Amino acid sequence: MRSLFFICLTVFSIDALADFITPNDRVTRHVNVRDAASNGNNIGKLFLGDFAELTGEHGRYYKIMLPTGVSGFVAKSWTTLVQADSLADSATGKLELHFIDVGQGDSTLVRCPNGKNILVDAGSNSGGSPEEVSDYISEVVGDGLIKIDTLVITHADGDHYNLIQDALLGMPVGKIFHVGYQNHYKLKSFWTWLQSFPSERVTRLGKDYYDKEGSPNTRIDCGDAKVYVLAADIRSNSSWKNARSIVLMLKYGEFEAVLTGDATKATERAIMARYSDSFLDIDLLKVGHHGSFATSTSQGWTDALSPEIAVISSGKKNGYGHPRYEVIDRLDEYTLNNAEPHTFTSATRPSGGYNYQSAQEYNEQIYGTADSGNVVVIAGGNGAFEVSTKHHGEF
Repeated sequence: MRSLFFICLTVFSIDALADFITPNDRVTRHVNVRDAASNGNNIGKLFLGDFAELTGEHGRYYKIMLPTGVSGFVAKSWTTLVQADSLADSATGKLELHFIDVGQGDSTLVRCPNGKNILVDAGSNSGGSPEEVSDYISEVVGDGLIKIDTLVITHADGDHYNLIQDALLGMPVGKIFHVGYQNHYKLKSFWTWLQSFPSERVTRLGKDYYDKEGSPNTRIDCGDAKVYVLAADIRSNSSWKNARSIVLMLKYGEFEAVLTGDATKATERAIMARYSDSFLDIDLLKVGHHGSFATSTSQGWTDALSPEIAVISSGKKNGYGHPRYEVIDRLDEYTLNNAEPHTFTSATRPSGGYNYQSAQEYNEQIYGTADSGNVVVIAGGNGAFEVSTKHHGEF
């Protein structure tokens, strides 16, 4: 579909209206958490800069719930109450998609029209850091205690999850969706972190899980922007971890975007078999597997989605040949060509390795984080959208 286009050149579980407790400025390291309000035994620690959910009061003590789900008591004299209305929650009435530059990896922050935040992945093989992800989220969301209402871990490759644990330190995390099992995650500390959340807030999506056309997901709150899980945990012998990627569609009025993780051609085929051509006709595609030609973005998938704008997350002149020229060639048949000139680099493989070529005066609405840094797409719901690009520190 064609639409009007404009161009212009920040960890624990949470309930929607919960208040929080954090150590006050008297604390140098942590506050002990006890199993009773007076003379109780130590059962945990609340560290400086972290937050716990307030569940009650008992005289000079707050009753709290730690990220592990353990309940206990902390002294009011060593802690501060943070009320829910002080949480950063700036509803704008627009849908914002922030494709964060994490080098050779993936991370997308979705700011919903109602002010909710969805984080899809945060990982990097090279060129990205948890501090940069955290700083970017903080800059975008603004003042107050920042919360991630929904965290989606598309699959168990480190370049999609290995920054999450550190990047979200001190940020409330609500519901978590993921695929796979413990032995799929090479970073064992991450699996331990994931399992520290109460089980009712962590959902492993199986191979038969998807939202039917016209029935958006009821567990992911994005206000007037509706979220569909198009696929999860698709089984394939080829590139099997990538094939399991959770694929999301965001639909806000006349604007649609698809976020693919590292979805493979097998995942693409499963999605195309489930949905009508009209449903899959979208505005924005987050290109699968960093622009890989070997595994993703088949011709049939590109034809079905016919995206007006495409975004690719990859590192500069990485060793994987991402993104491949052949993928870009498929996309630019559909993408708009009215962008302000920008640099875009793709790879060819004539023989014995990859050859990276940069287009300096590139006018297609295809953006790569390797060249453009953080890519931001803002949609108003009427089909119109704006794009901007920022390198780290440019706020």
